[in-house]
Amino acid sequence: MDKKINLKSTVTSKRQITIPKEVCELLNIKRGDQALFIMEDDRIIFDIRKESVDCFACFGEGKLYGEECFVCKGEGVLNNDELKDVYKLISKVMNSSLKYSVSIGLQQDSSTIFSKVSIIKSNLPKDQKNRIQDEIQKLIISQQAPRSIQDINKFCTPTDILLEEILGLLSTDSAKEEVKNWFR
Repeated sequence: MDKKINLKSTVTSKRQITIPKEVCELLNIKRGDQALFIMEDDRIIFDIRKESVDCFACFGEGKLYGEECFVCKGEGVLNNDELKDVYKLISKVMNSSLKYSVSIGLQQDSSTIFSKVSIIKSNLPKDQKNRIQDEIQKLIISQQAPRSIQDINKFCTPTDILLEEILGLLSTDSAKEEVKNWFR
């Protein structure tokens, strides 16, 4: 990073500081991120650990079509722990289903190794419902797909029949193409 900044912030009586807006924007710091202070030689290095990411449903806005987002509960962000275990995320949505008039279902079919997710929300346009549903479905697939023994970051290559079953869990062409590229 070539950009030089020279800003200051006052330490409060509780030893707290406010990170200047310019720094937050430059480093894309959001609520829930953790600030790390690392000592190297005679210097302290300030770093950020991302504990959350923008919500995939509302793109960080906290609202979907004028209503509070049912995935992030209006916060605009999702905690990384929720994304590491998709069933925590699904449980979060299920626990607030009455408030948001959303129903989310999981169907396990004996013919496939993956659960199929379905979202029912009456006032959400079908294309948006399908996009959000596919985002959750992709999390399920990525967390349950068998991994390569040689490289755990790579998926095992499924048979063409199994790949078609996996792609059949998705609604949008863009999600199908993305998942297809994971395996090929």
